[in-house]
Amino acid sequence: MIWEKLNEASCDAVTNQDCANESDSCTWNQVQTGPNFDADTAGQYRLTLNYAGGCFSQYYFNVYENILEPNVSSRDIYCNTAGEIVVGGVPSGYEYSIDGTNYQDSNVFSVTTADIYTVYIRQVGVSPNPMYFYSTRCTN
Repeated sequence: MIWEKLNEASCDAVTNQDCANESDSCTWNQVQTGPNFDADTAGQYRLTLNYAGGCFSQYYFNVYENILEPNVSSRDIYCNTAGEIVVGGVPSGYEYSIDGTNYQDSNVFSVTTADIYTVYIRQVGVSPNPMYFYSTRCTN
């Protein structure tokens, strides 16, 4: 298995930006070998699988950078008044959880037990592998 990233200056861009460039005139730079590769840089990639007898298969794909920058604010529990955790900076199309299991559309959580909470944010309607984001916030 050979993982490669496109040198985008080496060939003309494709007209449909959702498609990876499969042109034979492109130059590809090897970034990893083996079954595992962590794509941490946006760009166009291909995976080459080599088989016995000199045969191979190539798969082209794009990696996108997610520019989501959530912020979390909290209000502490005070006497008999519940605390609150509010997630901001997130556009529509996401849902929220403070237990990683039960998700809600609202970005506001009422908190009645003092603890350290992790806020989970995931894309709605993306299956089977939505993007997840985490933010830890202390509520007393």
